[in-house]
Amino acid sequence: MPFIARWKGVIPAGAVDNQTVSCGVDLSPTFCHFAGVDMPETVKHDGQDMHEALLGTPRKRSRPIFWQYGDPYARLRPGNPDFVSPSLAIRDGDWKLLINPDGTGARLFNLAEDPGERSNLLGKHPQIAAELWRKIRAWAGSFGLVTADVVPSIS
Repeated sequence: MPFIARWKGVIPAGAVDNQTVSCGVDLSPTFCHFAGVDMPETVKHDGQDMHEALLGTPRKRSRPIFWQYGDPYARLRPGNPDFVSPSLAIRDGDWKLLINPDGTGARLFNLAEDPGERSNLLGKHPQIAAELWRKIRAWAGSFGLVTADVVPSIS
């Protein structure tokens, strides 16, 4: 998803970065950096300071990005079955796994090779799916979401 930033005299005009992967949770730590303050210790967050990317130097993430939609098989566009998604997701490097808390509905994509997410690679790379599922379960467990200790499956 595109992100546009402007800060005259600080952010290089006309710069385009097609390498850095960032998301909304990165905004608070990034803005705290620019303000010269630390994130409050009482705030639990997954974000990373991505100020280098805004200043023109692409940055590689050191941690995965996690997110959760409201319900398993959330309807992203009501009435359109093509826009149904499992409720949990992780992006780690080029890999993205979408999955429900019970381990069903798993979809694995290599975003470098398939940015449109058209080819589910779960059957070809079960070990990558299992590792990403382990990371999702640890993340989800950190805020009390119960997930199944199962092998990810499409069904």
